Amino acid sequence: MADDRVIVWRSAGALYGKAPISLNGLIEVRGVGVINVEPPLPFVEIRLVLDLAPSVERTPEPLSTEIAGVRLPQLILNGQDVDLPLRLSAALAAMQHRI
Repeated sequence: MADDRVIVWRSAGALYGKAPISLNGLIEVRGVGVINVEPPLPFVEIRLVLDLAPSVERTPEPLSTEIAGVRLPQLILNGQDVDLPLRLSAALAAMQHRI
């Protein structure tokens, strides 16, 4: 949907986001460059905040953050881990009841 810049709004107690027009349908793939993704999603409900950090706690307490008055679960993962997609998938499966 979007990563570097996101247009965010609240509606009916939920948070939504979309990419700015200039970035709609584009995604940067590290080591590859900017690629076109078709068809782009017009908008999505935001249900999780993911922060990438150079280091993370081994067993952190559950985190949350508030954006535009909507409280969302928050994950902090190491963005340099080669198995980041696997870690994110596992974390999402474990959090399924929260998001």
